[in-house]
Amino acid sequence: MIDDIQICSVLRNFQSDSDDLQFGDFWIEKLTSKDKKNLSHELHYFNNYPCDNHLLIKWDHIGRGNTGDFLIRRIRIFWLPLFRLLKLFKSGNLIMTIGFLHSNNKWREIRIQDEDFFGLSDAYNNNPYIFNKSDIVAFKTFCTEINDYLKYLNFSVSPFRKTPEPLHNIDFRCLLATHILLKGSIGRNDNIFVFDRLIEIIYAFESLYLDRDNRKKEPLASRASTVLSKNENEKQEVYKTLKMFYEIRNDIVHGSLIEDKDEDYLRNNIFILEDYLRKSILAFLDLNLIKKTKPEVLGLIKKAGDNPQFKNEIRGKLKILNLAN
Repeated sequence: MIDDIQICSVLRNFQSDSDDLQFGDFWIEKLTSKDKKNLSHELHYFNNYPCDNHLLIKWDHIGRGNTGDFLIRRIRIFWLPLFRLLKLFKSGNLIMTIGFLHSNNKWREIRIQDEDFFGLSDAYNNNPYIFNKSDIVAFKTFCTEINDYLKYLNFSVSPFRKTPEPLHNIDFRCLLATHILLKGSIGRNDNIFVFDRLIEIIYAFESLYLDRDNRKKEPLASRASTVLSKNENEKQEVYKTLKMFYEIRNDIVHGSLIEDKDEDYLRNNIFILEDYLRKSILAFLDLNLIKKTKPEVLGLIKKAGDNPQFKNEIRGKLKILNLAN
């Protein structure tokens, strides 16, 4: 038995001069204060956040007993590709928060965007996504024209890895950039979270160990291994590990993508990189007290790398790092 049902998604930071934007097979509708009160009562994930004022809505057909799977499928097949088009069409910090439906006197919902990742940030609220009624025709034209360019992005492939052999003739170079564009808007995907963590952690290492004129893996690995090691064997181990992570990161962000062995290494050892970052932060808390400016701190590290005796003297002054496990 088949039911007609409305599926909905909450759009955060969306603004319009119209309370009802019609696109044909879906529409965007502004929530009233009564609507928001009802949703707050019925849905666990709807928190009546001030910037959650619009719903993306679509009529669909659902088989009885399949509402849970149906919601997940529609997010993947309909909402996310549509949301991607909205984000590519105009600038603005549009965020897709939760999806839900109501069937057989039961509400079913799923969180699309993690509140802990960007969702409640003032920086995101200050740049709303403005879509007025006059934009509808232009958006429809945009969707038609860009369709051939984006159809390959609907493949279930990682934006970081080389594709399977049958897909080698397809150009996926825009996949990573699109993922980064949408990352803060559709939340965390656990299947690729480890890749995001790698890139973010390397950024953190660079903020500590590098300046604007020096962004190569060799200085970063050399400087970090100097700070984090107690002896030459440890220094070589840290250097080799950081260099490996940095090479994987470079392959990802420069579009070369990675092999299975690199992904396995990343997944099995990301905790080591996180721990190196933790220890680096502890070390810099002391290094920043020893020297006032970043260039002075980096000069101190360079000198320690060239002089083992001086390195031991500096290493002994890293009180917080030496107290930590």
